[in-house]
Amino acid sequence: MSMKDLLYRMKPPCDKCPYKLDLVHTLVNPCPQCRENGYKTYERFIKELSGKYTKGM
Repeated sequence: MSMKDLLYRMKPPCDKCPYKLDLVHTLVNPCPQCRENGYKTYERFIKELSGKYTKGM
């Protein structure tokens, strides 16, 4: 288990998540699946907003 995984188990990043802050819109609530996959959806939203993620690559 990485240090990031351990920290997310103790304090999830939900309070600064772009979805919770209403910066990202989805058709369904991504929160349950995000918790299941170790907050990887949170990481993806952050990358998309920072411009490091481009579709098709």
